[in-house]
Amino acid sequence: QNKIATHTNGRIKRSNDMPADLMATSSKLSPRLPKVIMEEIRMAMGMASVSMEALTYQRNLPMVIKSSPLPTKSSRYFHRPCIMSTKKAMKNVMMNGPIKDLRMSLSNFFITKAGAYLVSLNVLTPTKITLSPDELQLVNNRDWILTKRMIIATAVHLFSDLADKTRIILEKQKDWLPPQVLLSEPKISKGESYQQLPYVMLDHPRCFDATNIFAIRTMFWWGNFFSSTLHLSGSYKQLFEEVLIRNIAGLKKEGHYICINEDPWQHHFEADNYVEMNTRSDEDIKAIIAQQPFIKIALRFPLQQWNEMPALLERSFSELLQQVKT
Repeated sequence: QNKIATHTNGRIKRSNDMPADLMATSSKLSPRLPKVIMEEIRMAMGMASVSMEALTYQRNLPMVIKSSPLPTKSSRYFHRPCIMSTKKAMKNVMMNGPIKDLRMSLSNFFITKAGAYLVSLNVLTPTKITLSPDELQLVNNRDWILTKRMIIATAVHLFSDLADKTRIILEKQKDWLPPQVLLSEPKISKGESYQQLPYVMLDHPRCFDATNIFAIRTMFWWGNFFSSTLHLSGSYKQLFEEVLIRNIAGLKKEGHYICINEDPWQHHFEADNYVEMNTRSDEDIKAIIAQQPFIKIALRFPLQQWNEMPALLERSFSELLQQVKT
C-alpha cells in the first residue's frame, strides 16, 4: 500500500495507511505517523490527557515479556498538576503549621490560667451533679410538673378569651384610634425563662416596628403577678403624650405605675423599673414622659386574685385605652 496525499487549500493531508515495506519492521522501530508524533509532543509538555488505551503498533516479531522496573515514560508528565498541588500544600503546612501550633498552645495556656483564677475567686464552681433531699423529693413527684403544665394551659385559655373581648372593645373605639392599631391581630406568647420563671403574654393591639410602638401587653408571670401595660413610642408617643399628661390625676387614682427604666423590654416591678405614679409629683411624671423615648403605663394584680382575673384584666384594658383617648 502506498500513502495517498491530497492537496486542500495548500495543505497536504496524508492517509493513515502504512507502506508495505515497513510492515515487517520491529515495533520499536516502526515509523510514527503525524498523529502519534503530535501526541508525544503534547505528552512531553504535560498537556496530554491520560487514557487507558495504549499506543497500537504493528508487531510481526515474537513477543518477549521482559520485566520493566522503571516506567518507559516519566510519570511526571501524567501527574504534573497533582505534583504542583501537593508541593503547594506542603509549603503551606510548613509555613502555617508552627504558627497555628503556637496559637493553640497560647490559647490553652490562658484558658487554663483564667479558669483556675476564677475558681479560686469562687466565680466558677464545679458542676453540681448531686441532688438535695428536697430536689430528690421533687424529681420523684410527677404531679407537680403536670400541675404546672395545666396552670400554663389555663393562663393561655384565659388570654384567648380576653382577646375576644379586646377585639370588641377596640371596635367600639375605631372613631379615634389609628387604623394600624385596629388592624393588628392579637398574639399569645409563652416562655419558660423570664428571669428563670415561666410566663404567658397577650399583645393586643400590637403595632411594633423599629421606632413606632402602640401595644397593650397583658402578662402572667409565674410566682409574681398579672399585669396590663400600655406601651407607646415614636409617632404614637408624640400623638398621645399630651393626653396622658392631662390624665395624670386619673392615672394616680387608679394606682398605675410608670416605667423609669431605659430598657423598654423589662416587665418586673422593682424600683429600678417602675414607680407608683401616686408617689411622684405631677411635675416629676411630666418630666419622665417628656424625657423618655417611650412611655409605659402599667397595672399589677396579685396571683391570689386569679379567679377574678377575667373581669379585672378586661377592665384594666378599657381603662388604659381611655387614658389616651383624644
